[in-house]
Amino acid sequence: AASLKVFASDGCTSGPSPSTAYNGVGDLCDEVLFTIQQYSSAANLAAGNPTGGVCRYGPDVNLDGACDGMIGSHNLGAFSSDFPDNADAIGLGTMIGGTERYFKLTVQIDPAASNSHQGLRAVFGIRWQAEQ
Repeated sequence: AASLKVFASDGCTSGPSPSTAYNGVGDLCDEVLFTIQQYSSAANLAAGNPTGGVCRYGPDVNLDGACDGMIGSHNLGAFSSDFPDNADAIGLGTMIGGTERYFKLTVQIDPAASNSHQGLRAVFGIRWQAEQ
C-alpha cells in the first residue's frame, strides 16, 4: 500500500503572455480559482456525480464530499503557498496496487477579476506522489 499525496511542484507565477500584444498588470495566480474533486468511480467522474467522493481542495460548504463551486480563497496562488512540497501535501489516503483513483481538477478565472488581468498567463505545476 502507498500513501497518495498532491502538492504544488512549482509556485504559481504570473506574467505577460507571449502570444498577446497587450500585457495586463496584477497577479493572475490569485484570480485563477481551483478545485480538486475526487470521485468514487469512473462512472461517477464521467457523469459529474460526486456521490461518495471527497472535495480534496475547494469549498465543501455542506460537508457532503462535493466541491461546492469556486471561491476566491481557493486559487492557484493559495494552493502553491499552502501546499508547496511533499512535507505540506494534501493527503489523499492509501492506495493499494492495482486500484484506480479518479480526480477532476477545475480551474476558472474569478468572475470578479478585473480587465487589468488581460494578456497575463499563470504558470503552475502540480505533483502527484505515491509513497510506500
